[in-house]
Amino acid sequence: MKVRDIIAHKGDRVVTLTHDRTISDAVLEMAVNKIGAIIVTDFNKRPVGIFTERDFIRKVAVEGCDSQKTKLSEAMTKELIIGLLDDDLDDVGTMMTERRFRHLPIFTDGELRGIISQGDIVKARLAHHEFVTRYLSDYISGKIS
Repeated sequence: MKVRDIIAHKGDRVVTLTHDRTISDAVLEMAVNKIGAIIVTDFNKRPVGIFTERDFIRKVAVEGCDSQKTKLSEAMTKELIIGLLDDDLDDVGTMMTERRFRHLPIFTDGELRGIISQGDIVKARLAHHEFVTRYLSDYISGKIS
């Protein structure tokens, strides 16, 4: 399976905020959209980082930053690790696990095309395994030849 399979199923909508917005703005957007990460952009809509639930915990709970005053540019993860639509899901899942992050922005030709999470990968793998199991069961029982 490929990353494009997940994007085709879940859609390519990505929530973004500019780097001058606050942590509170990001947390509100995350809550409203029921997501765990927001892509942070510059004023030209180019991605410059990612803000996740872990960033919130690190900046507010651990460092004591004021979420209503601290800008995303100060709180975001600046090292933006990306995936491509044609990446293999097993490879992407392994990389995310080994590098210990849960959200991966997906790009093609320099353009943001979506975002996937570890949960998306798990759901896709589970659906695939259920399909294979059902097919093999039907084949063994003679329902299909």
